[in-house]
Amino acid sequence: MSNKSLIFKDIVVQKRNGSTEPFNAEKIHRVIENACEDLTGVSVSDVVMAARLTFFSGMTTTEIHRALTKAAADLITEASPNYQYVAGRLLNYDMRKMAWGGMNPPRLFDHIKKMVELELYSEELLTKYDEATWNKLNEIVDHNRDLKMSHIGVNEYMTKYSVRDRSLNDVIPLETPQITYMLIAAVMCSDTRDVRDIKSYYHDISNHNISLPTPIMAGLRTKVKQFSSCVLIECDDSLDSISATSASIIKYVSKKAGIGVSAGEIRAEGSKVGNGEIKHTGVIPFFRLFESSVKSCSQGGVRGGAATLYAPLWHLEIEDILVLKNNKGTPDTRVRKLDYGIQINDFLYDRLVKGGNVTLFSPHEVKDMYDAFFADKAKFAELYVKYEADPTIRKKTVSAQELFTKLMMERKDTGRIYIFNADNVNDHSSFLEAIRMSNLCAEITLPTSPVGNSATEVVSVNNAEVVPFMMERYNQPGTMKIAPLSLNDTATQLEIETDTGRIALCTLSAMNLGNIRSLDDIEGWMRNAVRGLDTLLDYQSYPLAASKNATLDYRPLGIGVINLAYYLAKNGVKYGDPEACQLLHDTFEAIQYYGIKASVELAKERGPCRRWKETKYGQGLLPIDHYNKNVDSLVKPNYKLDWEWLRNEVLTYGIRNATITALMPAESSAKISNSTNGVEPVRALITVKGNKSNISKQVVPEIGKLKNKYDMLWDMNSMAGIIKTMAVIQKFVDQSISTNLSYNPIHWPDGKISVSAMLKDLLLCNKFGIKTLYYHNTNDQREASMVDDDAVRVSAMDEELPVEEEVCDSCTI
Repeated sequence: MSNKSLIFKDIVVQKRNGSTEPFNAEKIHRVIENACEDLTGVSVSDVVMAARLTFFSGMTTTEIHRALTKAAADLITEASPNYQYVAGRLLNYDMRKMAWGGMNPPRLFDHIKKMVELELYSEELLTKYDEATWNKLNEIVDHNRDLKMSHIGVNEYMTKYSVRDRSLNDVIPLETPQITYMLIAAVMCSDTRDVRDIKSYYHDISNHNISLPTPIMAGLRTKVKQFSSCVLIECDDSLDSISATSASIIKYVSKKAGIGVSAGEIRAEGSKVGNGEIKHTGVIPFFRLFESSVKSCSQGGVRGGAATLYAPLWHLEIEDILVLKNNKGTPDTRVRKLDYGIQINDFLYDRLVKGGNVTLFSPHEVKDMYDAFFADKAKFAELYVKYEADPTIRKKTVSAQELFTKLMMERKDTGRIYIFNADNVNDHSSFLEAIRMSNLCAEITLPTSPVGNSATEVVSVNNAEVVPFMMERYNQPGTMKIAPLSLNDTATQLEIETDTGRIALCTLSAMNLGNIRSLDDIEGWMRNAVRGLDTLLDYQSYPLAASKNATLDYRPLGIGVINLAYYLAKNGVKYGDPEACQLLHDTFEAIQYYGIKASVELAKERGPCRRWKETKYGQGLLPIDHYNKNVDSLVKPNYKLDWEWLRNEVLTYGIRNATITALMPAESSAKISNSTNGVEPVRALITVKGNKSNISKQVVPEIGKLKNKYDMLWDMNSMAGIIKTMAVIQKFVDQSISTNLSYNPIHWPDGKISVSAMLKDLLLCNKFGIKTLYYHNTNDQREASMVDDDAVRVSAMDEELPVEEEVCDSCTI
């Protein structure tokens, strides 16, 4: 008997089938040897020794395997990063046994048929493709790609994306990543059903050239048919609209979407209702209603509901709105389970810079000014000054310095008060109509109109055409009700009631910058990303007519990026450096250019979106025509691609998608693909990242080669580099960027972040065209892992490692 067998000679193991046998040390070693194959800096014996203290007689083979996996994960360090792959492979073996019943994959068609019979997959998989096609696709699937995933990636897939019975406490996946990717590719290409297209898309997503958001990863292939991550709902100052907003929130939270709510038009407390017989309760009771709606539905165990509520800085109740999230006060005066986006424009910034005052109004008394705030900056300024001098309008005057300081302090203390720069959003957008709000994560900027309002029209239809006409109209987005008014021998009069509200949806994806070998790679990736997402807009269902209407008008997409920090590190540049600005100018020029090109190709094949002529594209304007020209001081506008040819193509054929890009948080994709998060700098070379189900270590890409090249977030003594980087990227992004600003108190003499520094950064963002600001991060909170609404402090495995929160779980890709 070998020495390693003697160590475990008294242990009896219970197998998966219920039988028992003596502990087989040789078998354990073979499993670990397979997991360590072709990896440097790892040791089989180290994994066994780390796990053996947890072994006991009577334990199951599953418990032994998971002990080995945990032991390997605990060995991940800067000196031995490859244990992330050892642990990933061990976890993968366990997953295969659960999903496949062994180590050999099932035939794809057999697996699909079984899952359809269990009502876990959509039967459309079998109606759109026959067995022969699935057999061809089965030959393309490369299950070895799963073995390239790190421990955190496999963990994220199993707990968040795999189809399984989520009512069970245990995570028991019924599929594996490559099966998921192939089925997603098949549905994404269901318009052509061409095996070549499916193969190309499968390769891009399974090799993580393209990343996909939670609704697509978790839902596409199932009976769920809602894949838009972001939902923007606008509410006006009426009970009908407020009620409709609440109902719309519930509907979309239950569909796994992150919610943005524009509620700044609701009148302030004490305002007259009607002729003054009632005094208005103000915004807080209605914000509390929206909060309850957001939290009323869980999202199938995948994630919790969340929303950001938007309101203008000049709202009469803004001082109360700003503190709604802080920990002071009573539950009656706080609405803490929403995040808040504050809308600001150049006029208000000018008041701050000049040391002036800000006058606060109730929006319902200055409705034309509220509309001009988003649509016409010159008219807004004119009306603002006019109403300031009008003694008949209720108002309050506050110091601009004091109000902006309060905004910055609440942003710092809560981390979740966001900024919406209204002029930057509207000056540099794809749309001629005004944009009034953003979404949960502050990267989507699309037109909306208030829900809950309706209009009626009366039409006469030939008697014989009544039924076809009604069927056609009922299939048109926005139709609420059709009722016959009169009937005679020749014609019928129909009264058609239509919801005039528009709920904006955005469907997401992302490019992996870390996988770029040449900028030429981007063309194929963007073609697949655009075509796949556009197909989903027709494939998915729309719970509300208001969302279908807005989506088919503009067919908006939001393609972002992951792995920016790695991309900069491997190119030897840092955030904000001139060389980095040039690199990113060329890179994002290619992303936007090839995205537009792909959308024009679709317009040739399928037709442009319905309202493309009402966009700036319809006027022949491209993103390079209306960006903030202050960016030219950071990088000269020298272009590598033929924008004039593209302009002519757009004017000739139209564009299928009015927006192409939006840079969202990408926490989940960062885990799955072992990438750095979105556009964020790294906080540490190894971090512990948590969600509701687990915490795991994540190592930055190529840590051994690039450990000294990464630009570390908490080493930055200024946000200027981040701001300049985002400004250059924003030039080519037609929507917005989830831009975080982060501050380490050690860079201030007294350890306190100065308000003046934060205000300076705020003004710099506005100057360079930054549209929105997302989180305010402070280093003194870095050890807390805040998951959804619960602030949970966890130990960072057995090491002093920073624990990062899962950013924006309801909207992240």
